[in-house]
Amino acid sequence: ASLLRHPSAVTVYDCGLATDGSPYYAMEFLPGLTVAGLVERFGPLPAPRAVYLTRQVCGVLEEAHRYGLVHQDLSPSNVFVAVLGGVCDVAKLLDFGVVAASAAAGHPVASDAVPGTPAYSAPEQLVRSASVDARADVYGVGALLACMLTGHPPYEGTTKEIVQAHLSEPLLAVERRLEGVPADLKAPLLRCLARDPDERFPSAAAFSAALAECDASQGWDAEAARGWWQSHLDE
Repeated sequence: ASLLRHPSAVTVYDCGLATDGSPYYAMEFLPGLTVAGLVERFGPLPAPRAVYLTRQVCGVLEEAHRYGLVHQDLSPSNVFVAVLGGVCDVAKLLDFGVVAASAAAGHPVASDAVPGTPAYSAPEQLVRSASVDARADVYGVGALLACMLTGHPPYEGTTKEIVQAHLSEPLLAVERRLEGVPADLKAPLLRCLARDPDERFPSAAAFSAALAECDASQGWDAEAARGWWQSHLDE
């Protein structure tokens, strides 16, 4: 994480071992809420706001992928929506504890790697013999966007049921859960959630570019974000 300089990368100041031997790292203080907290308190986000935040996450993912790093845990608890220096809705990507070297960079992920949060994990992360690359994060950020828009991950149930759904449930079932999402936003989101990595966007930047073409990309900006925070929470 300390390699990254994107505005949506959390700043890490120090890391090491505590006196009891447990690892730690010190990062910047972030006032605000996680996406999970935001959705829990206020319900699903309007499509323009969800797109606004998702494109920021895509930006930091693109930088991480250039370093050959795959985050692998793009859950709502790991994306923070912060207020920094008077700028509102600054998305910050947290928890690089599951990050792994990308197979695309010539370093296949170990077969026993922790797959992250199952509800937001790409199918290939859930198959022990598989390796992952940047397209696993494309899947994860699509699942994250689905949560922002609906209040729920693409698949729900027990861990076993969720894993099985990622591996075999028809994408049409997810599409039905996205009722009410604008069609020009639903299409790129569903492409992210394709089971075959080759059918997804090839990069986070490509997904962000597709989101920029959606009507919802024009409905939220820094001024709208500031107005929301002023009317809903004390900064």
